[in-house]
Amino acid sequence: MSENVSTESIDLRIKRSRKYLIEALFTLMKNKPFQKISVNDITQEAMVNRSTFYAHFTDKYDLFSTATRYRMQHDIVAGLGDATGFTHANLYRLILISGSLMAKISSECKPTSVDELIPLIMTEMQNSIFDVVLAWTSDLDITQAEARTLTIFTAGTIFGAVALWGQHGYPDESIEQLADQIMPLLTSGVVHYTD
Repeated sequence: MSENVSTESIDLRIKRSRKYLIEALFTLMKNKPFQKISVNDITQEAMVNRSTFYAHFTDKYDLFSTATRYRMQHDIVAGLGDATGFTHANLYRLILISGSLMAKISSECKPTSVDELIPLIMTEMQNSIFDVVLAWTSDLDITQAEARTLTIFTAGTIFGAVALWGQHGYPDESIEQLADQIMPLLTSGVVHYTD
């Protein structure tokens, strides 16, 4: 029993330390460019030791990637709720969630140029979208090869459209407008798989 308690308290400390470090990074990024933020700045803001930082992350880029992954996973869960399945409505929501996160991170990263962080954001976003779509296509009555191909096509289309929309900053086009425009293109290619 005491092993479980000590494991639980360690897990809570790990979660708490990671949370503080992630929050510290985004707090600092509101007023300071990412490239000028040091690990020391982050640990001071989070009120943790440098050794605690390095126990969890290799560097500030690893911290940012992890934070982006957590946020994407959180936003997907919150945005989709209990919705499962490869449906038109779920694909539409996934586009909105991805675009909203892109916009949110962009606004929170001022004064940092998002271009500097795009590779980190894109990697985590691409993996998160892929994982969700793969879970949906795995439940379809199709072969594994078909599910993989469908996942690659669908996740790539969503990711590519949202990434380019965010990277090139179309101020006159909302994520909803983008979703409305790409859904017919996307679903015409996957129409016999969706409801």
